[in-house]
Amino acid sequence: MKKPGLVPLMGSLFLVDLGTGMTAVALPLLLIQEYGTTLAAGVTLAVRLIPSIAAGPVVGRLLAERDPRCVAMVSSLFSALFAGMIPLCRALWQIQILTPSPSASR
Repeated sequence: MKKPGLVPLMGSLFLVDLGTGMTAVALPLLLIQEYGTTLAAGVTLAVRLIPSIAAGPVVGRLLAERDPRCVAMVSSLFSALFAGMIPLCRALWQIQILTPSPSASR
Protein backbone atom coordinates (compact mmCIF):
# COMPACT_ATOMS: atom_id res chain seq x y z
CA MET A 1 0.00 0.00 0.00
CA LYS A 2 1.63 3.26 -1.12
CA LYS A 3 0.85 6.44 0.78
CA PRO A 4 1.86 9.74 -0.87
CA GLY A 5 3.29 11.37 2.26
CA LEU A 6 5.05 8.33 3.71
CA VAL A 7 8.52 8.94 2.24
CA PRO A 8 8.74 12.61 3.33
CA LEU A 9 7.43 11.65 6.78
CA MET A 10 10.01 8.89 7.19
CA GLY A 11 12.76 11.19 5.93
CA SER A 12 11.84 13.96 8.34
CA LEU A 13 11.60 11.52 11.26
CA PHE A 14 15.02 10.17 10.36
CA LEU A 15 16.53 13.66 10.35
CA VAL A 16 14.85 14.67 13.63
CA ASP A 17 15.98 11.48 15.37
CA LEU A 18 19.47 11.84 13.93
CA GLY A 19 19.76 15.38 15.28
CA THR A 20 18.36 14.37 18.66
CA GLY A 21 20.76 11.45 18.87
CA MET A 22 23.75 13.60 17.94
CA THR A 23 22.78 16.15 20.60
CA ALA A 24 22.34 13.39 23.18
CA VAL A 25 25.86 12.12 22.50
CA ALA A 26 27.56 15.49 22.09
CA LEU A 27 26.04 17.31 25.07
CA PRO A 28 27.60 15.18 27.85
CA LEU A 29 30.96 15.32 26.05
CA LEU A 30 30.68 19.11 25.81
CA LEU A 31 29.83 19.38 29.51
CA ILE A 32 32.76 17.21 30.52
CA GLN A 33 35.11 19.16 28.25
CA GLU A 34 33.93 22.61 29.38
CA TYR A 35 33.35 21.98 33.07
CA GLY A 36 35.71 19.06 33.69
CA THR A 37 33.31 17.09 35.81
CA THR A 38 30.94 14.25 35.20
CA LEU A 39 28.80 15.52 38.09
CA ALA A 40 27.71 18.48 35.95
CA ALA A 41 26.72 16.11 33.16
CA GLY A 42 24.73 13.92 35.57
CA VAL A 43 22.94 16.83 37.22
CA THR A 44 22.13 18.35 33.85
CA LEU A 45 20.66 15.07 32.62
CA ALA A 46 18.54 14.76 35.77
CA VAL A 47 17.28 18.34 35.46
CA ARG A 48 16.42 17.73 31.81
CA LEU A 49 14.35 14.65 32.63
CA ILE A 50 12.34 16.04 35.58
CA PRO A 51 10.18 18.48 33.54
CA SER A 52 9.41 15.77 30.98
CA ILE A 53 8.25 13.39 33.67
CA ALA A 54 6.26 16.02 35.55
CA ALA A 55 4.63 17.83 32.64
CA GLY A 56 4.53 15.02 30.07
CA PRO A 57 1.01 13.73 30.76
CA VAL A 58 -0.56 17.20 30.81
CA VAL A 59 1.24 18.46 27.71
CA GLY A 60 0.56 15.17 25.93
CA ARG A 61 -3.17 15.54 26.50
CA LEU A 62 -3.12 19.16 25.29
CA LEU A 63 -1.12 18.31 22.17
CA ALA A 64 -3.35 15.33 21.34
CA GLU A 65 -6.10 17.81 20.50
CA ARG A 66 -3.92 19.61 17.91
CA ASP A 67 -2.98 18.72 14.35
CA PRO A 68 -0.07 16.25 14.69
CA ARG A 69 1.69 17.54 11.57
CA CYS A 70 1.69 21.10 12.85
CA VAL A 71 2.93 20.04 16.30
CA ALA A 72 5.75 17.96 14.77
CA MET A 73 6.78 20.76 12.42
CA VAL A 74 6.87 23.45 15.10
CA SER A 75 8.68 21.14 17.51
CA SER A 76 11.33 20.25 14.95
CA LEU A 77 11.90 23.86 13.97
CA PHE A 78 12.35 24.97 17.57
CA SER A 79 14.66 22.02 18.29
CA ALA A 80 16.83 22.95 15.32
CA LEU A 81 16.93 26.60 16.37
CA PHE A 82 17.90 25.73 19.94
CA ALA A 83 20.54 23.21 18.85
CA GLY A 84 22.09 25.86 16.62
CA MET A 85 22.40 28.21 19.59
CA ILE A 86 24.31 25.72 21.81
CA PRO A 87 27.77 26.86 20.61
CA LEU A 88 26.93 30.38 21.80
CA CYS A 89 26.41 29.25 25.40
CA ARG A 90 28.89 30.36 28.03
CA ALA A 91 27.27 28.88 31.16
CA LEU A 92 25.87 25.52 32.15
CA TRP A 93 22.37 26.90 32.79
CA GLN A 94 22.22 28.26 29.23
CA ILE A 95 23.01 24.83 27.83
CA GLN A 96 20.35 23.36 30.10
CA ILE A 97 17.68 25.71 28.76
CA LEU A 98 18.53 25.13 25.11
CA THR A 99 18.82 21.34 25.04
CA PRO A 100 15.72 19.25 24.42
CA SER A 101 14.84 16.45 26.76
CA PRO A 102 15.59 12.96 25.41
CA SER A 103 11.87 12.24 25.07
CA ALA A 104 11.06 15.48 23.27
CA SER A 105 10.98 13.92 19.83
CA ARG A 106 8.51 11.23 20.85
